[in-house]
Amino acid sequence: MKAHYYFDWFTNALPKQVADLLLNDLPERKSLVTVSAYPPDDEGDQSDFNTITGEWLNPAGITFDEYHIINQKVSKEKAHELLRNASAIFLTGGYTPLQNAFINEYELHIPIKESNATAIMGASSGTMNMSKYWICSKWLTTGTRQSTEECIIYEGLGLDNFAIEAHFDPENTGLLENVLKPLSQKLDVYATCWDSTIRVKNGKIEIFGEVYLISGSKIQKM
Repeated sequence: MKAHYYFDWFTNALPKQVADLLLNDLPERKSLVTVSAYPPDDEGDQSDFNTITGEWLNPAGITFDEYHIINQKVSKEKAHELLRNASAIFLTGGYTPLQNAFINEYELHIPIKESNATAIMGASSGTMNMSKYWICSKWLTTGTRQSTEECIIYEGLGLDNFAIEAHFDPENTGLLENVLKPLSQKLDVYATCWDSTIRVKNGKIEIFGEVYLISGSKIQKM
């Protein structure tokens, strides 16, 4: 059974408790395959890759024999092959709509869900695109999504049946009242703050750091 890790963003290293669980969920570490949130931009890809490996995974002792970045320079067929054979998959941070469009264009939902990977991870944009839904609206304050006058709901991979709002600011009442609470009438919304993680395995949800659950228009800190 795959473990799903929804990271917000870490200002420093992975929290030890999260790192220990991740090590346990990765008995084999042959290859790490990252899915770009900057598909046409090698510089953006490399910057996020350096953060993920150099600042988060490597210091925790989580290293791999091979590393692969999937972006527009990789063919669709090769991308599918790499994902199916990955030990772990990481959807990187960056520009959420671009990553979403890239996933759909390359039909990456198929090999990601059918992969042999024992852990699928995401950070920021990647976390949102792992979830069932995420949103763009004029109340957003993060630069990873465009601000739009009307609320636009995007469909993610749906690895788990909830929506994600990353980099959540509890004081952003416009976003909460006008976007997240209405969405929570359809399905649960998890709003993650910096340095937090949601781990899902075997249907069990575990929370690390500051995370809010918005369900049926009610919000509670987990």
